[in-house]
Amino acid sequence: MREELSDPELAGAGLHGAQLRLVPLRQGPFAASSSSFLLEDMTLQVGACSAHMCLAAVAPDRALLHLALNPDENLLINGVASGPRSFGLYGSGAEVLRSSEHDVQFALVTFSTNLVGALAEASAGKALFRPGSNVLLRPSLSAWTRITSLARAAGTMVVEAPMVFEGEQPRRALREALLQAFHELVASVGNDAPISPPRSSRARKRIVFAADEYLRAHVDRPIYTTQLCDALGVSASALSEAFQSTSMISPHRYLKRRRLGMVRAALLSRDGPRPMVKSVALSHGFWHLGQFAHDYRSAFGEAPSATLERIHGTA
Repeated sequence: MREELSDPELAGAGLHGAQLRLVPLRQGPFAASSSSFLLEDMTLQVGACSAHMCLAAVAPDRALLHLALNPDENLLINGVASGPRSFGLYGSGAEVLRSSEHDVQFALVTFSTNLVGALAEASAGKALFRPGSNVLLRPSLSAWTRITSLARAAGTMVVEAPMVFEGEQPRRALREALLQAFHELVASVGNDAPISPPRSSRARKRIVFAADEYLRAHVDRPIYTTQLCDALGVSASALSEAFQSTSMISPHRYLKRRRLGMVRAALLSRDGPRPMVKSVALSHGFWHLGQFAHDYRSAFGEAPSATLERIHGTA
């Protein structure tokens, strides 16, 4: 299944086995595409996304492999520059902060609990899948090329021949090829230590996740950085450092872009009766409607009324 999305909220909701919340980092229209492959006890998703900040939480019964498909791509993951040709492995329940100031191409593989146990036993004793674990590793060029080429080929095939993976045999063949490529990927790391984050990154990551939880719990009121500091019990400098070091965005900009994304998701929703732009803006804490309309157009390249008309037509 392939999807083309212009809404960061919906793009983040489309991952199997993890919850994603995306915040665009660049002005103008947001764009994401994703092709999904359900392969029994694992799922492959191949896609691309505009520059964004991502807050990810892996499901309790899953583990997640993240691959950047461009060899020179350098993401910021939990406050650490990933470097070229690296990959991330995240255990069940893990929380991950990922940011990129550029458009990215990616592959995500989620593994079921039963498969995680088998993979852990076959990974030469490496404790890669502990619950809550965040591991960033750099494999050999050949192993990285093999698995990323496989993911790219699957993504290309589903565009050129959408029905090819409807059959059981192609899905089974893709699953076996992915598992073999994954084993080679992990084995090629050898005894190299994981790419370690600084000691302070865990605390900073907790601050960012707590800020996002607070915002989602209070979407109906305007929240400013001073109020956020009081709610989280941190100083303004600690809040700013947490966001800048892990997400390349200021707290003020994050609050505005996150809330604008929530408004856009509400306007694009087909559930219930046609909403009113004014009511949606007010319900998300935007009281200055003129400034809201300006900020919305700057963020998404169209007026909020235009977004509404595309989904519900002219009132």
